[in-house]
Amino acid sequence: MIMRVVLHGARADNDDVRAAIEAVRQDGHEVDVRVTWEGGHGQAFAAEVAQKVDVVVAAGGDGTVREVAEGLASVKGDKRAALGVIPLGTANDFASSNGIPTEELADGFAVLTRSGVRRRIDVATCEGHTFLNVATGGFGAQVTAETPDTLKDALGSFSYALAGVARIGSVEALHGTVRGADFEWSGAFLGLAVGNGCQAGGGAVLCPGARLDDGVLEVRVVPEGDGAGRLLLETLVRDRETVLDEASIAFRGPWVEIETEECMHMNLDGEPMTGRSYRFDVSPGVIECILPRDSALISP
Repeated sequence: MIMRVVLHGARADNDDVRAAIEAVRQDGHEVDVRVTWEGGHGQAFAAEVAQKVDVVVAAGGDGTVREVAEGLASVKGDKRAALGVIPLGTANDFASSNGIPTEELADGFAVLTRSGVRRRIDVATCEGHTFLNVATGGFGAQVTAETPDTLKDALGSFSYALAGVARIGSVEALHGTVRGADFEWSGAFLGLAVGNGCQAGGGAVLCPGARLDDGVLEVRVVPEGDGAGRLLLETLVRDRETVLDEASIAFRGPWVEIETEECMHMNLDGEPMTGRSYRFDVSPGVIECILPRDSALISP
């Protein structure tokens, strides 16, 4: 197998990563490594070899996965490298929700070289920006944007829960309209999620019915209501096993438009955005991804 590893710059001095890559080489695979230092590098490093290698590996967090996927999706043609994922980030939501090992690097590479299978998956876009997993708006996006890097380095995905608990008392409702092909809702809400995948924020299941290969997005809105929405958010940040389901408004479709009266923070797999109007679309089966055979996000 010919492989390019796109390694996040913050992990470049990780001895375990070096050892794992050397072990893959000793196994007979050709591995080329590129290190990212600023935004856009992951996309460029993936695009330039998309038709020359078998797999481009995103070795980093969900933001690195998003950039590599964007690079692969930008290349046209039948022969194109598959996306591989080695989780080295804070939350690793895409990897963990698909069952990709997040503890041992050797186990992650084994999925790529031995046990995994190539699955064709959908790619979502928002205002020209690509994402694979979940876009969050309102409360969740603010928490992600405002969690300090030092806290993330020290506590990993738990840092998001800690930051969320600190902010839950001051969350303010947004007012707007969420519109799909056969759906429209207007009112005050505390947060929302647009899912191609199912979880964000270090394990919170925001879009439980989302699948990577069904050609639709799952949208969840947490209305302000009479306090139930605030209680649900508080439960989510304190208990990562909670599923955003009962107290949320949901629909599924190939596109969604969101308009708000106030500026709303959005987070697309680690990429922050701010605005009052967003359009989301999904393109079915754009790229292939090497995933465990029993990935829960692939349709039966």
